Amino acid sequence: MNPQWIGFSQLTWLALHPAFVREKMNIFANHFQVNMWMRDNSVHWFNLIAQSGARLVHVDVFSLPLFLDTLTGTHLPGWLFQLPALLALILSFFVARILNARLRMEAALLLLMATSLVFFLGYPTVWEYQYTSILPVAALLLLAAEQNVFYRRWRRWMIGLAACAWLPSLYVCTEGSPLTSHTMILIWLDRVLPATALFVLMITVLVRFLWSAHKN
Repeated sequence: MNPQWIGFSQLTWLALHPAFVREKMNIFANHFQVNMWMRDNSVHWFNLIAQSGARLVHVDVFSLPLFLDTLTGTHLPGWLFQLPALLALILSFFVARILNARLRMEAALLLLMATSLVFFLGYPTVWEYQYTSILPVAALLLLAAEQNVFYRRWRRWMIGLAACAWLPSLYVCTEGSPLTSHTMILIWLDRVLPATALFVLMITVLVRFLWSAHKN
């Protein structure tokens, strides 16, 4: 199953040296040259570290960092895209303090769904097929129709945004056109923007609920 295993000692060493992983194990920075560490199956986990700081400009990479970089023509600071994850972490403490068990579970589920979208907002190398992970969010929102959840007013908007993962890529609108920054922005549009808008909507609804619960 893993014919070129590098051993536990090497795996432990790599886990404790993320700077080395970023320098030596990014296949794109290495011009697709595979070294001994990358032949071990653990590379699939270390890729999360190796590619975390690199923004691969590629038509099939649909991440918010790359989208905004291309849109603005600049390289925006990496910490900016870590804010959604930090916000989700902070809100989890307030959700845990909700006294009503039912409302606490509803808020926790909404926060969990929003947190699952952080990957698309913060990680620079997001391939188009990975947007299928939004489909379970849409399924949970559909199941919530049977419950009187506190975010029922916004549930249909959330489902609509999540359902954009089913839509075909706007690549079809650029067939035969050269791959310029403008055409790539168009191609990414119906993936990046709905995922971002869904996260913002969920977090906004949750913050308003938490604020109302705190005042009462």
